[in-house]
Amino acid sequence: MPGERGVRRTVKEQTVIVDVFDNKSVSAASVIKSIEEQVGEGEILARVPKSGNLYEVTLNENDSVDLICDTGFKIGDRNFKPNAIFSKERLVSFLKVSYYVLDKEIQDKLEAFGATLISPIRRRMYPGTQIADGTPYVVIQFPDDKQSLPYSMKFSTGVNSQEYIRVIHDNQRKVCSKCYETDHIFPTCPDNVCWRCKTSGHLSKSCPEPPCEKCKKFVAHCVCEVVWVDPIHANKDQQHHDDAEAENIEDNGDGDDEDAADDDADDDKIMMMMMKVWM
Repeated sequence: MPGERGVRRTVKEQTVIVDVFDNKSVSAASVIKSIEEQVGEGEILARVPKSGNLYEVTLNENDSVDLICDTGFKIGDRNFKPNAIFSKERLVSFLKVSYYVLDKEIQDKLEAFGATLISPIRRRMYPGTQIADGTPYVVIQFPDDKQSLPYSMKFSTGVNSQEYIRVIHDNQRKVCSKCYETDHIFPTCPDNVCWRCKTSGHLSKSCPEPPCEKCKKFVAHCVCEVVWVDPIHANKDQQHHDDAEAENIEDNGDGDDEDAADDDADDDKIMMMMMKVWM
């Protein structure tokens, strides 16, 4: 049938998988009932048991998939968290967000990270009401060079105030909240410059350089003049100075000998003249 492949792919994207841990104690009927309490009655197209304790559940709308992956569902006192089985995208939730934090600010944060928004930003509601519970959620696609959002992001919560908001999504990893790299976290980010020693890679509170013993200030603010002499160059300079002095002494010595010879010749001439006068 024309378009069947596209239709099947769309249906696959509308399917989630959930581990119920013990399919003997968790019935199919209870799974269906609990999911419909979250996404609405009649939204489930199929529930298929898989190997082990897994169930596949196919829903009628992509929005329902986003919602159930975000909220999960509860049977008795146990919580269950479905995952979409066909998606390179991630459903991202922000927890305990004040209602006055605008969707535009959330969008700007995600786009600054390099993410592409696949769905509108939605607000989770308390079941059966239109009252928001402080959990905005959105489907995004990560850029090729990033794998995870940080566990928290800073948002404006007033005229002059900001707050770190918890961020969660599937397959989340620890990343630096400053540069978003996965090989370190914020305190050891190479982009950090310590104000105490002016070197990078650590924060001032963990600076390994002790204060100056004389002025008690940190290295970058020390007012003491430190004079350092390279012993190798110092020895070479001293040797050069000694050689120059020795050469100067030798030159002066040669000059003294010539002057002495001239003086002796003059004395001899004077003595001869005096002898002639005397005679």
